Amino acid sequence: MNRRRVMLFVLLLLAGMGCSRLNTQDIKEDSSQEKETITVGYIGPQSGDSAIIGEANVAGVKIAFQKLQEDLGKDLNLKLIIEDDQFDERQSISAYQKLVNIDHADYILDATYGAVLSLAGQAQNDGVLLINPLDSSEELSNLSENTFSIGIYDESIGLSIADYLNNQGAKNIGVLALYDPFTDLVKGAFKERVHASVEEEGYTINDSDFRTTLLKFKQKDAIVLLGWEESGRIVKQARELGFTQEIIGIDTFASEDFRKNTQGSYNGLKFAFWQGASENAEYTKLLDAYQKTYGKDPENILFTATGYDAMRVMGQAIKECGKDTACARKNIQETKNFPGATGLITVDHDNVTRSIQETIHYYDGEQIRELK
Repeated sequence: MNRRRVMLFVLLLLAGMGCSRLNTQDIKEDSSQEKETITVGYIGPQSGDSAIIGEANVAGVKIAFQKLQEDLGKDLNLKLIIEDDQFDERQSISAYQKLVNIDHADYILDATYGAVLSLAGQAQNDGVLLINPLDSSEELSNLSENTFSIGIYDESIGLSIADYLNNQGAKNIGVLALYDPFTDLVKGAFKERVHASVEEEGYTINDSDFRTTLLKFKQKDAIVLLGWEESGRIVKQARELGFTQEIIGIDTFASEDFRKNTQGSYNGLKFAFWQGASENAEYTKLLDAYQKTYGKDPENILFTATGYDAMRVMGQAIKECGKDTACARKNIQETKNFPGATGLITVDHDNVTRSIQETIHYYDGEQIRELK
């Protein structure tokens, strides 16, 4: 009998230990489930002719998001969902709907200019914080209380090209621009500032033969190209036609795909661009993190830096406010002299930044140098 009682006692004791372990595990799981989940969505081109822009931009977003996870992982469940819109406004709007209605995103970064214009009102109604992590402009200002732009001040691109050509004394200029809200904006700023006569032509992203259009510009003092990496093919065809006048472009001239598309005809080309300062600690942090993450230097540092800075400003709001969008909106609106990879960031009263401005650079062989 005593032996039976001892065996029964041991069995009950073991069963109790098992239940104790199970209950402890359940408590841990429940504790994890109780953590607040915040979802950040990113929309931008990850494939197609404009992929190089979105890939560079989201690389900076990912680096900043990873640091945010390290800082808040014990307190919050943070998710980043990336949607490819191929720089197409309709696809971008569809991606937004998915992020909000299916993924329940609280914060969204959308790099597609026209989509941000279209979605601002809806973001306000949905209670979502919407940030353009690539561009900033007068057109993007005051769209809604919940919509911000923390990127390149786009007017500066057109203004810097105009100032350069004014200094060169150009009198007749041809402008060949991709049909896009962003290039329309840059073109408008350029035309307001330049002193020369301007003839305009446009093209779609699917066009491949530009010779007929280029021949209209044969007698121009200079040609301004406003487009993505496909503009490298325009440079190539212009040189094949014997064009010797200056061809000037925008920051996409700095990409490897653009250089490939020129088939070696890029040396000496001038374009509006931005380069970081080595004395900026946040800029060097970004370069180090990029090298560690991707094993190489960033190809399009400007797009990477704006994505990094936009995510860090958003991250500051997430740290302070969590899912409270009214609090987050106020936090972002009060951003003043925030240390970013692109320099000190201030969000103006109309929800845009005007601190990142481009200047004229040029190709010196394989090197990109600022024109002094």
